[in-house]
Amino acid sequence: FDHRREDRIALQHLGAERADAEAKVRSFTTRVAERLSAPFDLDGSVFETTASIGVASNKLVAKIASDHRKPDGLTLVLDREKLRFLRPLAVRVLYGVGQVTEQVLNQAGLRTVGDLQDYPGDLRELVGSFGSMF
Repeated sequence: FDHRREDRIALQHLGAERADAEAKVRSFTTRVAERLSAPFDLDGSVFETTASIGVASNKLVAKIASDHRKPDGLTLVLDREKLRFLRPLAVRVLYGVGQVTEQVLNQAGLRTVGDLQDYPGDLRELVGSFGSMF
């Protein structure tokens, strides 16, 4: 559970392939979202919050998922859906891809995560040793 950013929560779930896992994870995260969005009183002032929640089997995908439906959204990415979820997203969503790396990849025609997945060459030729992380 990563709460370092006030507007995002990333939950890493385990056992995503169990038949009942999806229902349990959805139920749990829905309850968390409801509690986070409920108004609360602090010294006589009422506050409301929003939270975007991403749930996946690893922290990286959970963080990307938490940004997917902002503000106040809930995105659950099961293991079997991970590649389909990531494919259309811009390369910039990947950890470590900043403006310069994004420009280099875009100039090579690599705009989405799916483009990276399908790239037949060695990405290290484009972005150095960082390319092996993709």
